Formats: sequence, C-alpha cells, structure tokens
Amino acid sequence: MALVTHNPVQMILNIYIISFAVIKYHIPAISLQNAMAALTLYFPALIWEVSRKIRAPKDETEYVTYSKLFGYKKAVNFVAFVTVIDIITNFILVWNLNKISIFLLSLNVVWMMVKFKQFKQNPERFKLVDAVEKYTYIQETMMILTIVSFLIFGKI
Repeated sequence: MALVTHNPVQMILNIYIISFAVIKYHIPAISLQNAMAALTLYFPALIWEVSRKIRAPKDETEYVTYSKLFGYKKAVNFVAFVTVIDIITNFILVWNLNKISIFLLSLNVVWMMVKFKQFKQNPERFKLVDAVEKYTYIQETMMILTIVSFLIFGKI
C-alpha cells in the first residue's frame, strides 16, 4: 500500500515539470518525447523505492518488504524488468542526440543486470539498494551529460 499511495507523487511532479517547459517554450503538450521524459524521470524513483525493500532472507525483520511478500528473487526480477523498461525510455530520448551515450548507458545497464544476477545468486553478498543507487547516479549523470553535450556540440 505504501508504494501505491505515495510513489505516484513522483509522476505528478514529473508531469508538472514537463508542463512548465511545454508552456514556457510553446511545445506540444502531448508527444512521445514528453511521455518518455515523464517515464524516464519516474522509473528511477520506482526502482529505488522497491529495491530498498528487498533484503536477504537473513536480514528480514518484522518490517514488511517486497522480498518478504514475494521472495527476493521475484522482487529482484520486478526491479530488473522496470530497469530494462527505464533504459529503453532513455534510449528513445537520446537516440538522435548522442550515440556514445547509448553505448555508455548500455554498459551501465549491463553492469546492473550482473548485479541483479549476483544478488539473486547470493543475497548476502551486498545490499541491492546500494548497487541500484550507483546505477542510478551513473544513469542520471549520463543523461545530463548527454543534454549538455548536445547543447555544446550538437548530434554525435
């Protein structure tokens, strides 16, 4: 219930930010780019929110986690699925801007998929949320650098 009741606020904030740009720069409100922007801004919050509540069986407490409800492997599979959908939205947004970014984003998501696999094999090895946070910092930094690069150099 916690996810359903408060996580959608992130999407509302994303749509608000996009609507500001739509009004300010007189661009179409409904477009593939705006939809992808709203999703690609939303997915990292969803991925983090779920991953922070996935624990190794030995680390479970009375606190209700996704790993306790669904088992840690199913919970990790869900986060991995959302991560793949998220990277697809990133690719759609930057495809015409910078092919180097596509390559670097691909490396980052491959690394994250390896971390998901490692966690499923041995959930005591590390906390999943730590890997997800590193992945997200790299991903979001790459997206910002892609925009900066495009503004300075144009399409690459």
